[in-house]
Amino acid sequence: MKLYFVLLLLLGLATSNATTAQITAPVDSIAPLLCKTWRVSYALADNMRIDMKPGVKTPDFGFNTDKTFWIAPFADGSRTKGTWVYDSASKTIKMIINKKGHGTIIQLQADQLIILFDTKEATPDDPTPIKVVYKVKVN
Repeated sequence: MKLYFVLLLLLGLATSNATTAQITAPVDSIAPLLCKTWRVSYALADNMRIDMKPGVKTPDFGFNTDKTFWIAPFADGSRTKGTWVYDSASKTIKMIINKKGHGTIIQLQADQLIILFDTKEATPDDPTPIKVVYKVKVN
């Protein structure tokens, strides 16, 4: 998991410290919108778009209707699993791996989602959160 954060940081990604984004879709449409396979498209750094460098491989996210998700493949071919839960108070989706928050989905649309990653554990000297925009993976 830390490898993923380090990869993003090495690409020179940073973002603003706060976000007010929320999921505006009705609760009963969240799973149909979310439960797809998603691929990194770009990152937002202080509202500036930073595209992924050609050839850089990043793990995809897959969300399931049983409120689980996976991240794969990592360099060693492994897959990490977690759970997701919609937080109606903040209108976001919390992503949990091993009982720890992994990220928060702050925007969700039919063809795009934005995950806000907390980097405090991976980079304690610069705990700037990272916003990453994902598009639906097309095979």
